Amino acid sequence: VLHGGASYMGEYVGEDYLGWPMDGGSSVVVLILVLWIHTWRMQVFFLMAGFFARLVVQKRGLRAFVKNRFQRIFVPFMLGLFIVIPLTFLMIYYSAWRMDTLDVLESSAEAGEDDAFSPMHLWFMWYLMQYYVLTVLGVLIFRRWKSLAPRIDRLIARVMKSRWRWLWLAIFSGVFKSFVATEEATMFEANTTFFLYHGTFFLFGSFLHRQPE
Repeated sequence: VLHGGASYMGEYVGEDYLGWPMDGGSSVVVLILVLWIHTWRMQVFFLMAGFFARLVVQKRGLRAFVKNRFQRIFVPFMLGLFIVIPLTFLMIYYSAWRMDTLDVLESSAEAGEDDAFSPMHLWFMWYLMQYYVLTVLGVLIFRRWKSLAPRIDRLIARVMKSRWRWLWLAIFSGVFKSFVATEEATMFEANTTFFLYHGTFFLFGSFLHRQPE
């Protein structure tokens, strides 16, 4: 939806937007839809990732969790990094060549020359792997300090039992996101606020799985 919709936003983002293929017409409905999806899609994704990470740890154990995530996340990430990403660059340059916008693409590439090697749209897998490492550390910490997790459980329970829970979560997400820097978000270079923001949803999801209801 997002990448397909981008082709119908030329009037709003520019017809030469990084060599992206654009349709002759633009749609404000598509623009609103894409912007709306962008407000919640990755937050929900990382929340679900945290939820199911804790589920796998609980059902299969820590060792099986590490093996499972290695096979399902690390291996596909490495394949994507060295196969999918180069093909993506190839298609972007081909599209820019067909649209005669290579100069725009090359100037953009020169501006980010130091970060040429990056996970691009696989950035979420790069972040997931880091969250999974922290998950393993967190499980070991909670096993040692057993009183810590129940305290967080009580806080999550209070939020989720509130009739205004979705309002509180929306306000928290909106305020937190206003401090998030999106620069270098899809690069290997560390982006602390971006990492903490999405990591909060991952953590919330993992503790959400601990709730009895």
